[in-house]
Amino acid sequence: MESGNNNNQGFIPIHGGYCNLLTYQKAEIIYDGTVYFCNRLVNRLRELNRTPNVNYETFRKAIENPEPEICGNTMITLIKIDSYLLSKQIKTLEMAFINEGGLRGRMT
Repeated sequence: MESGNNNNQGFIPIHGGYCNLLTYQKAEIIYDGTVYFCNRLVNRLRELNRTPNVNYETFRKAIENPEPEICGNTMITLIKIDSYLLSKQIKTLEMAFINEGGLRGRMT
């Protein structure tokens, strides 16, 4: 290590000026827009998703909306919800496997 380096944490110099970076500024706008979008659209879709025995008809109005943005956002939201539910399902199966064993273990 060079003798003139005051950074004991690594080779990247300490600067802290990330708020001035255009990439950070754009990312902050994207984040704020995402929060606005989710507050406006996701809660409406969550209510629909809580409907028992949901099917295509439940979401038809949003999916077949003439505005492609509404259709796309609906599909993306449904994908996110399904991914979340699948993650929970996999975690539950994993915990059951750890606690109860696999098929071979249950057969014996």
